[in-house]
Amino acid sequence: MAETSTPKMTYRYLGNTGLKVSVLGYGNWINSDNEKAYELTRDSIKKCFEAGINYYDTAEAYGMGSAETLMGRAFTELGYNRKDFVVSTKIFTVGKGPNDRFLSRKHIIEGTRNSLKRLQMDYVDIVFCHRPDYETPLEETCRAMSWLIDQNMCFYWGTSEWSAARIQQAIGICDKLNLHPPVVEQPQYNMLCRENFESTLADSFSQHGYGTTIWSPLCSGLLTGKYNDGTIPEGSRFAETPYMMFKYNEYFGNEDKKKKTMEQ
Repeated sequence: MAETSTPKMTYRYLGNTGLKVSVLGYGNWINSDNEKAYELTRDSIKKCFEAGINYYDTAEAYGMGSAETLMGRAFTELGYNRKDFVVSTKIFTVGKGPNDRFLSRKHIIEGTRNSLKRLQMDYVDIVFCHRPDYETPLEETCRAMSWLIDQNMCFYWGTSEWSAARIQQAIGICDKLNLHPPVVEQPQYNMLCRENFESTLADSFSQHGYGTTIWSPLCSGLLTGKYNDGTIPEGSRFAETPYMMFKYNEYFGNEDKKKKTMEQ
């Protein structure tokens, strides 16, 4: 069994739950499925675990399942005790079939089962609804997510990039039907993308004790300084996924604009 002692790390309760997660987490948005990507995943998880990080996030959409496969393989090889880490995955889309996407009962349950197979785990700690689905009745989604918890496929469920109104509606449905409510939101939040987290979602956090993890805290690397001179380093996020550069084109190589946005 691998060594599980950890250095000093701060852990916080996830919202109003009893689950403690490290203030830093690991996300494996990896879209490759080769040995190099696996070695990077394994070595990154090892470094994180040794630093006391216990929270690891993935999604069925990342590499159309390959990211989950790499993470599951890494945890199996590293031999860490399952009780010592927290894993979340996200369900929304993983294929081109008519039922391979969105938040129907069918896709939520089948998608989670397939995620568990790829992760080589009996359960994950959290399943997120990766995006809101305005076609499937919200009650159907809430019932399916609550069912996952009843079946011990996960312990908690949450939302990602949902509006405060949608979260409130879901909590209301769950309260009315005696279902397990969502407890955590995963929005984008960084110094360049603050409004949704700090304004729109603020009431959900305070009123319901809603927890949060975040994605893209460094704005896909834009805030690391590696792009300050206007060039794209080989192997960087913008080099590997060029559409990200166009998404943040207004800030690329423009330190004055970044600074003004961060100071607002």
